[in-house]
Amino acid sequence: MNTNPATSSPSPGTAVFAWAGFTLGIALGGFFDGILLHQVLQWHHLLSGLEQGAFGDLRTQILADGLFHVLMYVVGLIGLYLLVRSRRAFESEGAQRKLLIFALYGLAAWHALYAVFAHWVLDIHRIRMTASNPLVWDLAWLIVFGLIPFLLALRMHKSQGPSNGAGGRHSIRAAVILGISVGMAGLISLLPMRKPPNDSLVVILRPDVKPAELFRGMDRAGASLLWSDAGGGVWVLKTQPETRPAFFYQYGALYVSGTGMAAGCIDWFRT
Repeated sequence: MNTNPATSSPSPGTAVFAWAGFTLGIALGGFFDGILLHQVLQWHHLLSGLEQGAFGDLRTQILADGLFHVLMYVVGLIGLYLLVRSRRAFESEGAQRKLLIFALYGLAAWHALYAVFAHWVLDIHRIRMTASNPLVWDLAWLIVFGLIPFLLALRMHKSQGPSNGAGGRHSIRAAVILGISVGMAGLISLLPMRKPPNDSLVVILRPDVKPAELFRGMDRAGASLLWSDAGGGVWVLKTQPETRPAFFYQYGALYVSGTGMAAGCIDWFRT
């Protein structure tokens, strides 16, 4: 029996390996919620429950969504770092199953804690803000994406057995797929749901810029106004085909759709 710690393979149940899967599960849960609820379904923003003062400004709401995704990037990077640190665990049979179990635990924990603090304690938003009974939607979301993954992970944990061979190779493949999934989830959040019309742009002004500055740029570019919010911070412009979106950064724009900057939530807006 080999008892030399330098040559023995660590078990896939080591604490670092477990935390790697758990942390990646949290990141996946955060990206899933942010992309689906903030952008695809557009049921709420992160701070939709805060409507007073600066928090009621759409620019602040979008900024909060972006910072939320940045936080999920950080959590995902921590998970990948832990995964690299525990990479020798991939040599053990059953590591693939272990990694999936811990990721499911992380996914379940994310939805449970997030529901309690974000929805009910802090009340910064609900799953579906316009619902006549938001609690029903909160509980349904918690059951589907919190309780069910937890029960599935628990069942897999209890029935865990040896892998069907080639455990290390399959486990590395599973880790790579899980890591790529975290990265791809973040990248998807930057993509528009549909290609915007060629002759319209969404412009967000910097808070210190007066609308008159943007009107100067519109006049020079031959653009016209299609819509703006009541606060004068978000504008939808009809432009000439030859107008470059980045042109409006000279006239106080904080963000212009179609310029490839990492604020993809704007490009998901329907004109």
